[in-house]
Amino acid sequence: PYTFLPDNICEQARNAFNKGIECILKTQVRQNTMDGYRYAFEKHIRPFFDARGMTLATARPMDFQDFVNFKFEQGLSPTSIAKFHSIMHKCLKYAVALQIIPNNPADNVMLPKRCRFRGQVYDRAQLNVFLAAALQSPAEAAFVLAASYGLRRSECAGLRWSAIDFRARRMVINHTAILSNGRILYVDNVKTRSRYRTL
Repeated sequence: PYTFLPDNICEQARNAFNKGIECILKTQVRQNTMDGYRYAFEKHIRPFFDARGMTLATARPMDFQDFVNFKFEQGLSPTSIAKFHSIMHKCLKYAVALQIIPNNPADNVMLPKRCRFRGQVYDRAQLNVFLAAALQSPAEAAFVLAASYGLRRSECAGLRWSAIDFRARRMVINHTAILSNGRILYVDNVKTRSRYRTL
């Protein structure tokens, strides 16, 4: 489901390719990220190329540039467009590795410039209002942790007693809980190396 296969590739190669794409993406990203990839592919990528009758064999660099330009004109953010391009590029890179296509036609696509994210934080008064409201919630502990230590939702939900050292008054952030297809998955790691930390 992740790419556009030329008609002259036999069914066996087609199946091997699709399984390979599924395998390489699963080994590189977490399940909820895979869910996002699937959604982006079906919602944005597939309809564009299907409308053009494109396959890997016939798609040109200009077609991928047209895709980027089209999504920008639709009002999608540069960040979203960059994610779509990354999905396509990974699939095509793997196709090159399997020698299904000779080169990656998405290599030299010009992406729209992304604005640097500037986060905003609560001031003391806003934080007090937030914590007061949290007292009425069954998730009060998670809200206090998020406000006090900057934990993400997945880190609050995945925190385990074994990660907390009450004597040393510290905790280790090394587990997360993610939502995938309506199910909560508890994962024995965090998304990136920099998110492993002791507080």
